[in-house]
Amino acid sequence: MRPPPAPAFDALLLHTGSDPAALASLRDGLTSRGLAVLALASDRNEPPGPLSVAQQLRATRSILVVVGSDGTGPW
Repeated sequence: MRPPPAPAFDALLLHTGSDPAALASLRDGLTSRGLAVLALASDRNEPPGPLSVAQQLRATRSILVVVGSDGTGPW
């Protein structure tokens, strides 16, 4: 069995895209502190992207969960 790959990102932000200004502020605050951030929008009607959420989680050192007024996404 192969060891898991080293994380490529310090933080993963999965979001619905309903508040792009808040997301940009959060992402910019993290990156200004030297963190590599992966921010992915998810439309409830859109099929999954090229990487599954499980793959994205494995490629990330930490996960930040923030639930806004429109609730959770499809993940």
